[in-house]
Amino acid sequence: MQQPFPVLTHLYLSSPESENGITITLPDNFLGGSAPRLWRFTLRGIPFPGLPKLLLSTRDLVFLYLDNIPIGGYISPDLMVNQCLSSLPYLALLNILFQSPTPTPTRPRPPSSIRIVLPALGKFLFRGTSEYFEDLIARIDAPQLIDLRTTFFNQLIFQVPQLSQFISRTEKLDYFNKADVSFDGSTRKVSIGIHSVGL
Repeated sequence: MQQPFPVLTHLYLSSPESENGITITLPDNFLGGSAPRLWRFTLRGIPFPGLPKLLLSTRDLVFLYLDNIPIGGYISPDLMVNQCLSSLPYLALLNILFQSPTPTPTRPRPPSSIRIVLPALGKFLFRGTSEYFEDLIARIDAPQLIDLRTTFFNQLIFQVPQLSQFISRTEKLDYFNKADVSFDGSTRKVSIGIHSVGL
């Protein structure tokens, strides 16, 4: 599967939880790095270093599920925004769900003053560290977003100042009518859900 697949519209790739620790990694040139008609893509539990290149070719992508991302599949927030998401104007649903806590930069980076706009994004689900989430949403504007759900793991102490700024510049979330916050002390997880219904 290293040749381009120009008519592919749906792609679901999943790796079962392996008991022996063996993981499947997709080659950089999977699908020849091009799937121009792809509009639904699910990548579950598989590292894929060529993901940014493939997503640059999928301008019509509407649904992107990056689920159960292993440590080997880590993509920095900068790369995620500038090379994965920036060319997806029709993206309506985005899942970025890490398997376990992601590496944290040694020094926090200042918030980016340049943001990309995801004009069609209506739903965003995230699971990972608050540091990654903050770095990511500081780089994004999503004017149509009505559903934001995030879970932070291993968070004894967390600060999310970018979250309030993100909400204030997201017109439909600025008037949210439902918010859920839950804390799980045994797993040190914090979950936040913000929804705008009926606008």
